[in-house]
Amino acid sequence: MKGGGLRLINVTDPTNPVVLSQISLMQGSHTATPWGDSGLIFNSAYDLTNPLTVHRSQIVNISDPDAPKLGGEFPFPQDSTSTGCHDILMEPQYHRAVCAAITETMIWDMKDPMKPKVVSTIRNPALNIHHSAASARNGTLLILGDEYGGAITPACQPAGKTPTGAIWFYDVKDPANPKMLGYLPPPAGTPPELCTAHNFNVIDDNHMVSAFYQGGTRLIDFTDPANPKEMNQQAPSDGNAWAAYYYRGAIFSGDQQRGLDVYVLK
Repeated sequence: MKGGGLRLINVTDPTNPVVLSQISLMQGSHTATPWGDSGLIFNSAYDLTNPLTVHRSQIVNISDPDAPKLGGEFPFPQDSTSTGCHDILMEPQYHRAVCAAITETMIWDMKDPMKPKVVSTIRNPALNIHHSAASARNGTLLILGDEYGGAITPACQPAGKTPTGAIWFYDVKDPANPKMLGYLPPPAGTPPELCTAHNFNVIDDNHMVSAFYQGGTRLIDFTDPANPKEMNQQAPSDGNAWAAYYYRGAIFSGDQQRGLDVYVLK
């Protein structure tokens, strides 16, 4: 709930959802991400006009959904340039979280979820907006999406080979020392169009799907993360793909103009 905080909603009867409670948070909430089934919610929020307004993640305890409370907060290190997390990838199985933090990506050690520790920070001059993250290959490969210019600045290029708005691949076998492997640039397009990467998910250890706004929905092969390749692109002339997710043999693409497009893999 941007500008306010979090609402907890009982959906036992999905035809009659009931608001149980609400908690106000600093700068509201862009994204709320649970740490497994611990009852802890990490809040992503930021203030682009004043980087130091947030510069942390607030932790909400929802063990009692009728009375959520602020359990604590994780202030970012002083050398962090981040205004706050945009999205957080939670991986309890690896005792790890990844904060895509606009200007940088932080890998957190979450052995004590109330006291995360920054293991490493990825800063990449060619990666403009650290938007979101996913992982593959048992957590050894980290995938970052760059929503170049916040999808306000056009990112299409006639050649489609520049890194602006790309999907990036990092080796994180050693989380303390991430190594950049390669990137998949946005598809070719006319400069006034938005072709930046946006919401995506991983299909398996070698494939993923991502939305690229007017660049459409793309099926990506990252068998070689140093040289990822586009397998297929669906870009209707009237399309503007905001999010694309794979689920049970199909790709569901949420389009800001067309509605929902469904593509079946064969």
